[in-house]
Amino acid sequence: MPNETEFANTYYDAQLDLERRENNGKKQRTMMMWRNALQTTWDTRPIEDVQKLFDRQPTIMEAIIAAEGGRTKF
Repeated sequence: MPNETEFANTYYDAQLDLERRENNGKKQRTMMMWRNALQTTWDTRPIEDVQKLFDRQPTIMEAIIAAEGGRTKF
């Protein structure tokens, strides 16, 4: 669970992204634009965040198996 500061930063980033998307809504997207957006996101994402997601996967998969595909806390 993210702490309050992380949530605030994520919320602020999401708001900026939404405003950017609204301002650019009528512009045509190109594959290069999508590639650049993806590359920028990948380059600016802390590797620790990605590692946490990888490390959680075995626990999540065990919970899904135990719930026989039903609901889990994840």
